[in-house]
Amino acid sequence: RRPPRSTHCISSAASDVYKRQTELVLVDALSPTAVCIELVEVSLNSEGIALVHASSIDNGSFDNCTGNVTFQLRRMDGIYGDSIVLDCEDLILDDLQLELSVVDVAGNSNSCMVDISISDKIGPVLNCPSAGGFDCEDIDNIIDLWPEVSFSDNCVATLSYVDLDDTGLNFDCYTGSVQRLISVIDDSGNEASCTQVISFEGTSPLVLSDIEW
Repeated sequence: RRPPRSTHCISSAASDVYKRQTELVLVDALSPTAVCIELVEVSLNSEGIALVHASSIDNGSFDNCTGNVTFQLRRMDGIYGDSIVLDCEDLILDDLQLELSVVDVAGNSNSCMVDISISDKIGPVLNCPSAGGFDCEDIDNIIDLWPEVSFSDNCVATLSYVDLDDTGLNFDCYTGSVQRLISVIDDSGNEASCTQVISFEGTSPLVLSDIEW
């Protein structure tokens, strides 16, 4: 793209008889000065993304002429745009940089780099339903008695079961309860936990069908 040209006519009187006219073409060929914020900290939202606008990276970029400049942003291996979307996959990057392009009205451009520190501060959500009303005949199948646990996170999280506690169970008549601690932790270290309980009402009563005659 050719820089814009402006034509000015300058007239000078050499004498009372002659006049000379000179055409002067002005061209802005000087690139603007790009100034970036050194470090930008962003946090992922509940959908696991963060939007970084090009204008938010600028730290006082300027031009020698009008001073009007436009901004575009890109990843190091990407294409320029008005903004960049960061997501959960960017959390694992040790060195995340974006490039800010500054363009003046003549089409001259310059760029600078910004370091990005991205974090996920939103913890997982865990649902631990409990259950009860079981009798002693169900104790042997206790693994099947636990209600299904569900969880959600804006990125990636791992569920674990720890600390099975049966101290609340009376083994003589199988009354009381058994509980276990459930934990879920995401890749950023955010954690949620809950206690799940199943309760037993005791030995099944004797009914007529249980008697062999």
